[in-house]
Amino acid sequence: MNLNETLTSTLRSSIGNIVEKYPNARWKDVFRENQLESKSWLVKQLQHWDIDLGTVYICGGWYGVLASMLFISKLPIIKIHSYDIDPTSTQIANDINSFKYVNKFMALTEDIHNLDYNKCDTIINTSCEHIKNFSDWYDNIPDNKLLVLQSNNFSELEEHVNCVTSLDEFKQQCYISNILYSGELENDEFTRYMLIGRK
Repeated sequence: MNLNETLTSTLRSSIGNIVEKYPNARWKDVFRENQLESKSWLVKQLQHWDIDLGTVYICGGWYGVLASMLFISKLPIIKIHSYDIDPTSTQIANDINSFKYVNKFMALTEDIHNLDYNKCDTIINTSCEHIKNFSDWYDNIPDNKLLVLQSNNFSELEEHVNCVTSLDEFKQQCYISNILYSGELENDEFTRYMLIGRK
């Protein structure tokens, strides 16, 4: 069983009761293959670099699925704060993670433009294509923070206000001084780009 299958199987078994509790949540999107594959790709690369993530801020954390996969992976993490502007996702994310990972997880409803990034070690944002005023958000991050960023070229969706057309364009947008990993993940509809490094 590969990493994607292992993470997905463990995730499904651990949140089955949460799916039943929130039958109207967007579970079809949560378990969409490209969503899970992109998160597994992220976890795999972090495991490869054997990085101590410390306190992690996940920007646009939605239902907290990525946080679950990071915990399942056993990567060295002190705690995870998951932030999303959608208040309906906060309780679901907390229900999925807070009981199992007591004192290690908290989901909060917050605009990521308003966060104090001095208080964390690692910043993960897998939805850079959704961020309005991206440069303002990025400029608010202190130097030397570990960044794990994903974007894509799927500009057909109205909410994708900050797509990039190539990995090189993503690098120019993020200007990471010490890139540990950069890569592309192809699927049927679009290409996803990922950067891992220190600002």
